[in-house]
Amino acid sequence: MKETVKVELLKDPECLMGFSCGEPSIDELIKKAYYETLLEKGYTHVAILNNRVIAVYQIAFITLSAEEISEDTNDHNWSGNSELRYGCLLIHYLAVEKTCQHRKIGSTILNGILKEISLLGRKWPVRFIIIDAVNDLVSWYKSFGFEPIRQMAVENAGFTTRMYYDCYHHDRAELERYEEACINDLI
Repeated sequence: MKETVKVELLKDPECLMGFSCGEPSIDELIKKAYYETLLEKGYTHVAILNNRVIAVYQIAFITLSAEEISEDTNDHNWSGNSELRYGCLLIHYLAVEKTCQHRKIGSTILNGILKEISLLGRKWPVRFIIIDAVNDLVSWYKSFGFEPIRQMAVENAGFTTRMYYDCYHHDRAELERYEEACINDLI
């Protein structure tokens, strides 16, 4: 019988006792996770296997301007409009218990988050998923489609790299046809 991992919102801070991902700065963030969830500053989720927390991640909604993200995502008609802000989901951290690492648990959780947010982005204006990636994991996040953000505004600059994943769902060719039609109407 295959064991099933259950992912749920953190409801009891006691379940995090003894949890360590092996990175002290992230372990410190996890100690504050329940409080931040109560305040709705971010929602902390735990992955549980056999009544044991094997992974923790926290998500929050933020907004960023196109200029803050990348020139590649700067929509043509909106460029230069500093008031335009994109809805983003921030994965503040994704931590796997150090005794469970290198078993594809982080990959499975990240794929689940990307799938869930992509579905959410079809109903709500969530354009980007943002992650503050520990520098040692930047190439791992790139393998999922994340790219470094042009302007880094991260608390732990030097330790982490802020990255984005574009959830754009619509046909870019249709967007370009529409923009061209708008420009032609102006001429």
